[in-house]
Amino acid sequence: MLHRPALVQAWNKGGQTVELVTDGVTIKQEGYEIEAIHDLAGATELGRCQNSRSNGTGDVIDNLIVTTKTIHTISALSAIKRRLTQGSTILFTQNGMGTIDEVNAKLFQDSRTRPKYMTAIVSHGVYSKGPFSSVHAGNGTIHIGRVHQTPPFDARLPAKEREGQDSTLSSLGYLSTLITQVPVLAATVVTPIELMQIQFEKLIVNAMINPLTVVFDCRNGELFSKANILRLVRSLLSEASHVIRSLPELQHVQRIESRFSKERLDELVLRAAEKTSRNFSSMVQDARAGKETEIDYINGYIVEKGEQVGVDCVYNRRLVQMVKDREKITDAEVDDFFPHRRSQFQALSRRKIDCDLG
Repeated sequence: MLHRPALVQAWNKGGQTVELVTDGVTIKQEGYEIEAIHDLAGATELGRCQNSRSNGTGDVIDNLIVTTKTIHTISALSAIKRRLTQGSTILFTQNGMGTIDEVNAKLFQDSRTRPKYMTAIVSHGVYSKGPFSSVHAGNGTIHIGRVHQTPPFDARLPAKEREGQDSTLSSLGYLSTLITQVPVLAATVVTPIELMQIQFEKLIVNAMINPLTVVFDCRNGELFSKANILRLVRSLLSEASHVIRSLPELQHVQRIESRFSKERLDELVLRAAEKTSRNFSSMVQDARAGKETEIDYINGYIVEKGEQVGVDCVYNRRLVQMVKDREKITDAEVDDFFPHRRSQFQALSRRKIDCDLG
């Protein structure tokens, strides 16, 4: 589904193919059916495409994969809302959290008629060369599972009684079967409660790296070579750890305290930054291009959840506003913008990343 006229034009200009580069080997595939979900001038271009159609058919969509940035999810789904029923399945493959809550509040308020939701958490390294052309830069994994809504997942139930709440491959249907059958994707199906925890782990990594690379205008690895920035990361992590461990839906999950301890989260963040030390985060690229960022669905989500459980996330709230205001500072200015409160935060790992950034 193409949501902009420019994409339709790029599709035609590029020979109506999808290109993927892996280990320097380029594979091009054709024969895809495209569909425009707009009523703009691009519909004229569609008339010249083979295997394409406009959005006037009104066909029910059985399975939909949402890959847009979180900030564009509502507008993208609004255009096809009438084609999504309680029999439809939507798979969200996005950074951040809170999108599904927003979709329910703005598009599918009635829980009896809304589609089924799934989430996929992707760790593969992929970047775009341009429209319909991507590079698979690094192998990773995909964790896929169903998102429970009503009633909420109850982790207190014994395993046998909880089976109805867990997601198996057969119960998830077409999309999960299709994705898990592709070996290179290394996809596995997980239960809703495990899916939520993996989401939070990825959220924490993104919340520590992405916005800080915007504020300090640097590569991922450069963040952790400065003592002042390390101290700021520990303060941000302390807030996030407190929030997650206070969430009602996780109170009866085994080992939740150790899994989301400040020490373990510190290791997760440092490991991710080390692995991607030479990269510029997607958020810093968006900021440099003058685009809206996903900060509200990353650190903003931590702040929102903190308010719900009574944790005041002053550091994360300040960081959200700085990213929105495009404020840039140096490591020497950290204490001016984020006053350090030693009594509230314990030191985590003092290990620094030794990055050769050339």
